[in-house]
Amino acid sequence: MGHVSLVSRCDADKIHALHAYLDAQFPGCTLHHFRTPTTVIHADKLVRRTHHHVVRITAGEIVAHAVVLEEFWEQSVAEIEEWLRESDLADMLRAHPIVILSEDEAYAL
Repeated sequence: MGHVSLVSRCDADKIHALHAYLDAQFPGCTLHHFRTPTTVIHADKLVRRTHHHVVRITAGEIVAHAVVLEEFWEQSVAEIEEWLRESDLADMLRAHPIVILSEDEAYAL
């Protein structure tokens, strides 16, 4: 697997499932993880929370970002592996610089 820089509170086995998929689809890739701050207004107050786990994939000419929503990580490892097998995530990442992963599908930006 390519070099991995990991910063996350997510379950390690779930992250490894995502890594295995990305490494198979983008051999020799470099993966860098970070969390993005999300601004939320609650009861008329501005609240900042981190909700999105982002994986930057660098593979040759490809630089893409998978923005993983918390609901994606709520699935079991087996469900994540099945989701990845059935998805067209790799093709989306090749075509779009940002792809959002939710529990049921991926959205390209």
